[in-house]
Amino acid sequence: MNKIVVYILIISLYGSCSFFKRTKVKNGQEPIARVYDKYLYKSDIKGVGVGAAKPEDSIMAVKSYIDSWIRHALLLHYSEENLTQDNDQIDQQLQDYKESLEIYLYEKNLVAQKLDTAVNDKQISDYYDSNKDIFNLKDPIFQVKYLLLKKNFFVKGLTVPIDSVRKWMKINSAYNSMKLASFAKYNAVNSTVDDSSWFTSDQLQKLVGTSPLELVNAPYNNAYQEMTDNNYLYLIKFNNYKLKGNDAPLSYVKNEIKNIILNKRKLDFINSIQNDIYKDALKSQKIETY
Repeated sequence: MNKIVVYILIISLYGSCSFFKRTKVKNGQEPIARVYDKYLYKSDIKGVGVGAAKPEDSIMAVKSYIDSWIRHALLLHYSEENLTQDNDQIDQQLQDYKESLEIYLYEKNLVAQKLDTAVNDKQISDYYDSNKDIFNLKDPIFQVKYLLLKKNFFVKGLTVPIDSVRKWMKINSAYNSMKLASFAKYNAVNSTVDDSSWFTSDQLQKLVGTSPLELVNAPYNNAYQEMTDNNYLYLIKFNNYKLKGNDAPLSYVKNEIKNIILNKRKLDFINSIQNDIYKDALKSQKIETY
């Protein structure tokens, strides 16, 4: 937005240049708005409205910003006027917040620089074996393989027949898994073809979008299903299920366990840093109680 547009906007907002004669110049700039003893300057709205499709859109953006600034400044003024008796409390809360933020940023930087974030499979499985009771399922889950293909995929004369894909989906073997993974990588719109993916019924419904998905019996008899809508062909193979209240499979909670381990490691690391700082301060006689 060019300076001429800004100038026109300012004049239109405040009527005439006589307004500026009563205002406070800052670094050679005339204010464009005032609320009691607070002023808004051109430099404060730098960039507002830039990139708008039309000049009038830029004007509206600037006008909206100025109006918002005025309303905020008015509320702040009345808040300050009516909370005079609590200024000490506000100052203390601001100081507490500042100190807490400084400590948080310091600890965050230390964690980013020095915390070991590697968690191996043995650590995950050991934690799982020791804490199975906290990983009870709150909903049933289903283990499936899933392919989403464009509806006309198999009428394009491609060398991969639908029967081959069905076989790879239905029969679990290392060879079929390899062929299915390769096919999905280059041809599927979306897919989950590994043998360890678990989903709730809601997640499965989202996978197939608006297509019908019958979960009444299919998950419990290792069913294979094909469904279509206007655009897509859905291929789904149910491999396993776990009912509500059962122990969650390790593969289903693996990421959750990793996060638990990392969070505990982070807390232990921060506690260790805090204790080291305290011990060093005691040793160097930086702490005294009276």
